[in-house]
Amino acid sequence: MPKYLILLGASVLVLGAVSPAFGAGPVLPPSIPDTPTNEFYYDLWFGAPPAGSTPSGQVVADSGFRTAPNGFPYANYGATLDQNALFFGTPDNALEPMNSQDMRSLFGDDVCITLKNTTRGGPCALTPAAKYYSEYLLESVDSVGHCAGFAVAAAALYNGFLKPSDLGALSLANQSQLTLDTQSELLRQWATQLFTPTLKTSPADVVRTLVRTIKPGRVPSAMPIWWPTAQGGVEGHVIMPFAVLKKAPGLYDIAVYDNNYPGQTRAVHVDMNANTWEYLVSVDPSSGPTIAAGNADTLTMWLMDVKKAVGKQLCPFCGKRVPTDFAAFGVFPASQNGKIDYGFTDLRGKPVSGARMNVLPALTAIGANQFTLPAAQIMRHNGYRMWIRTAPDGRTVPMQTQLASGTGLHFVDWGKVGPGSNARITVSEGGELFSVTSNQSARPKLLQIFQQRERHYTVVASGGADTAKGVARYQRLDRAGGLLMMGHSDNRKGSLSIRVTLETATGQAVFRAENVSWALGQHLAFDYDHWRSLDETPTLWVRDAVSGANIREIPLTKVG
Repeated sequence: MPKYLILLGASVLVLGAVSPAFGAGPVLPPSIPDTPTNEFYYDLWFGAPPAGSTPSGQVVADSGFRTAPNGFPYANYGATLDQNALFFGTPDNALEPMNSQDMRSLFGDDVCITLKNTTRGGPCALTPAAKYYSEYLLESVDSVGHCAGFAVAAAALYNGFLKPSDLGALSLANQSQLTLDTQSELLRQWATQLFTPTLKTSPADVVRTLVRTIKPGRVPSAMPIWWPTAQGGVEGHVIMPFAVLKKAPGLYDIAVYDNNYPGQTRAVHVDMNANTWEYLVSVDPSSGPTIAAGNADTLTMWLMDVKKAVGKQLCPFCGKRVPTDFAAFGVFPASQNGKIDYGFTDLRGKPVSGARMNVLPALTAIGANQFTLPAAQIMRHNGYRMWIRTAPDGRTVPMQTQLASGTGLHFVDWGKVGPGSNARITVSEGGELFSVTSNQSARPKLLQIFQQRERHYTVVASGGADTAKGVARYQRLDRAGGLLMMGHSDNRKGSLSIRVTLETATGQAVFRAENVSWALGQHLAFDYDHWRSLDETPTLWVRDAVSGANIREIPLTKVG
């Protein structure tokens, strides 16, 4: 693909003027309310950049990228396209999970139930695990924004790693139409931050690296940045560095494309003498501009390799060859930052060493009132336990945990978790045993997705009576017997509502049973091996937990 360069005619360059197309401002229909929020976005996107926020100085490295025409003609967005539709005339559809083509691009063909009657890289029927994971990614990006997707996609298009048609454009990014396919591509590139290694080094080293790696026609990196908030959380954003300018000895400006300011060029100011950086950000109508800053101790300005980001990533839920499980959480209130923690031990309680566990970067662009725990990859080996603790002086919070692996996917919705909670998830070597327990009574919802040949099963166990503190609620997969057992540790009595789904290349069937109870010494057994066809009815038994004898069959009702 040809590179679209704006050639520089002088050795000193002042970047940052708003392009005429953006600087003129929108023509708003009278129906748009004159609200503080709309005024905020109008000033943010079409007003003059604040003094000192644009780069200037002697050019020492320049890719030739310019925010116009090489940036996108609309702004970063979170859970809604409302503001983009008002100001830039984009579609205003409800956001959807990543499509199957982009899931294949991200993780490979194992996301498909079958490749029969599909084209290379084309649409396919996603496995239940892939479908669930695409929905998880959408929920995650809705809460944090698509900034990483914008930064990676703009650089990848400029570098020739993506085609203009991938982003609804004819040649340049500022022609991009925010179609459903473009939205899916931006989500795909956003997700790469979960898997792409980042360079975490000092501000001075970031400048040296950019000067060395930025070349005409090449934008090598996206740049995640982090800063603390007044509420005690950590806020983040991903921008794209495309040039470096020297202002004075040891003082540099990094010219960046910031997807929160379409059509503008902004500057990250770096003092290599003090080894510090700062950047003016304004991302929330409820708060004014903030000076994000860091130094050689905080290491809060990173570099992410664009070429690696657009490549295929290790799929955390595809095929038995994947050696690790992927653990992730939802979003928590910022007031609880530092009051929720997690870690791993082996099944004997010995802490897992760093060689077996890799903590990944937390999601970027968390709102000022939120934070998230970083995801982790854990090598299963002989099994492990994951502990999750909340501080005694914390607040009650909702909590969800997912564990994706090459043999399936496990999900726990803990409901409301109170202060001083010590919860635990146990996963056996092959993932056959999946159990949860807590030092507080709870009613956790368990979801498991697993595969048997071309058949994909999803089993949800929820509701019922509270599980007493210290008692485990479990799902145990018996692949030899073709059964999934569900119950409580020590074979205690209990009750659950069960929902089972069979999905194949031709469709799916769903059945449920509400408030199924069992007595002491018993558990439930779902016979998945004999449910092989969509027109069959599956079997759910109450069984003797010791002898394995079936005691009574539970009627299942078809859903839909």
